[in-house]
Amino acid sequence: WCKQHPENQVVFVKRNLTIHNKSFAHEKFQYGIDTLMAEHYSNNLSDEVTKGMKEKAERGQYPGRAKLGYLNHKEFINNVDVRAIVIDPVRFPLIEKCFRYYATGNFSLWTLAQKIYEEGLTTSSGKKLSTSTMAELLKEEFYISHFNWGGKKYRNGIHPKAVSRELFDLVQIQLGVKGKGKFKRHAFTYKGLIRCGECGYAVTGTIQKQYIYYGCNHYKPCFQKRYIREEDITEQVSEML
Repeated sequence: WCKQHPENQVVFVKRNLTIHNKSFAHEKFQYGIDTLMAEHYSNNLSDEVTKGMKEKAERGQYPGRAKLGYLNHKEFINNVDVRAIVIDPVRFPLIEKCFRYYATGNFSLWTLAQKIYEEGLTTSSGKKLSTSTMAELLKEEFYISHFNWGGKKYRNGIHPKAVSRELFDLVQIQLGVKGKGKFKRHAFTYKGLIRCGECGYAVTGTIQKQYIYYGCNHYKPCFQKRYIREEDITEQVSEML
């Protein structure tokens, strides 16, 4: 209410109380008491919820929304609401594939997001993972049953692991989180001499099963997926020379 509109008023039906700019002192006092009681109830409820979530985290149960690859499951046992994090049967197996693919060192974040999208991994809204989301996924300790809650790290998560600790650490090395990985330097014959016909970026060599293959490095979005053996390139170069 305000002085310009003295007819404005607030009516509390259950309390049989009407507050306006001409209310008596005891009515305003009662209104103040009710306001403080409501605020106390709200604050106390917030404290109880926070306390319950902390106790849940101490038991190894993640109190928040499940990460990609998991689902929040709700059921009632003996009329008690029991919430748990369970495996998403569609996305969970693909999470480990993300880690295994990236650990090989043959994928950028962009090419990994593209490949895993083709294999069926999407966001909860059905979209392809962005490179930033993929980077966050590969750094997420939730997949080795660790999680952060309330500024504290918990290592006793009871939800199923998606990857082993060894694979997770290997991926962190590839990401540069735990230092630089040890990469072998190979003197590829055509290093720096060939470019992709679609995106124009360098074609790089890689060794697979004792053979040398060349393919686009996909630093720029490109849909070239074919690889060619070094012997085939040499044959074509020999014909031109």
